[in-house]
Amino acid sequence: MTWEDQDSELKSIVVEPVDDREAEPNKTLELALSSPQGGLTVAEPAHLRVDFQDDDTAVPLASWREICWWSSPSRRSSIGIRSRASSWPATPAAR
Repeated sequence: MTWEDQDSELKSIVVEPVDDREAEPNKTLELALSSPQGGLTVAEPAHLRVDFQDDDTAVPLASWREICWWSSPSRRSSIGIRSRASSWPATPAAR
């Protein structure tokens, strides 16, 4: 940001987080006012920290559902839906 001589208007920046529905770590944005020129000084606080908390969640691996399609020996097709409880292993069985 820059201010011209005699400019006392407030300045702002806009930061728009992207809601991408992906679980990811929280993010931090740090802003600092520095390098004043023309005899000016930076007032305190000159630093600002903004923490963005992720609001998306990952699907837990211990609780999942699977939709399978397979052909039986008699050439009929089947669709199956299987669920795993959290106490079961979270690995699909081979077909």
